[in-house]
Amino acid sequence: MTFEKSKFLIICGQEKAGTTSLFTWLSAHPDVCPSMYKEARFFLDQNYPLASALRYNGDNLSDYQKLFNCKNDRVFLEASPAYLYNETALKIANLLPNAKVVVVLREPIERLFSAYRYFKQIGEIPVSLSFYDYISKQIDKKVTPETPVFYRVLHQCLVDEYLVKFEKVFGDRFKVIDFNDLKDNPMAVVKEICNFSGLRSNFYEDFEFSANNKTAIARFPVVARIYYRTRRRVAFWLVNYPKLKTCFRPLSRFLRRSLLTETSGASMRPDQASIELATAYLSRHRKSVYPTVAVMSVSRPFK
Repeated sequence: MTFEKSKFLIICGQEKAGTTSLFTWLSAHPDVCPSMYKEARFFLDQNYPLASALRYNGDNLSDYQKLFNCKNDRVFLEASPAYLYNETALKIANLLPNAKVVVVLREPIERLFSAYRYFKQIGEIPVSLSFYDYISKQIDKKVTPETPVFYRVLHQCLVDEYLVKFEKVFGDRFKVIDFNDLKDNPMAVVKEICNFSGLRSNFYEDFEFSANNKTAIARFPVVARIYYRTRRRVAFWLVNYPKLKTCFRPLSRFLRRSLLTETSGASMRPDQASIELATAYLSRHRKSVYPTVAVMSVSRPFK
């Protein structure tokens, strides 16, 4: 079997919706071959402002295999949540005919607030920027090719149009998962994804589901920003040296623990004015109603 004809399971969205945990849990399955790093980003549009080691240009599909280090008899797994907003990712349906796609959806205000905290954590937005002003900046400016990803989050919470496109091209190879289901009952959701992708679900009977990539607060924002950007560059470089990757993991974990601190309580909840501002914008700009999103009303109480 050629690489292109192999089975693929690709997590295409959303950011800050448990995709790191889901990728980690699925990567543990013995019949899965995970990408060398979670976000391969190979099928992002050429002008999308996220860095990637390799990117599809219409004539280099064979390069995609360089992002994996396994034989073709396993299910290839990757998770690039930004695929949901990129037209190039829709080409996966034809380029990889046995690929199946999963999108994890999170309630928009929760996701927006989580992204706001995360971009503070990695030093991309000022520590002093309030959640209300973070939303306002995105309302006031139209998204252009030059708009950085950290100021696209509000617009990308309008997921209906993206979901409709993916469902149209992938058909029954496309599956939507509710973030709350993933958080509250991860075993059931992972087993459901296994059945969807042709993996043995009984592997997860006694599996320990622990959350990964929880948002925290940076003790030193400038240093955190340098760390995260450097880590990504090193990850791209390690594509050509997969055995070296394991040597860097302990150092990366140590630096992350040193730079970040967990938070709890009121500091993890948005203010009511910000919720109302974001809710009004999202309600006003929705272009269609995708069934799962309709149930996930933007006006429900923040949890």
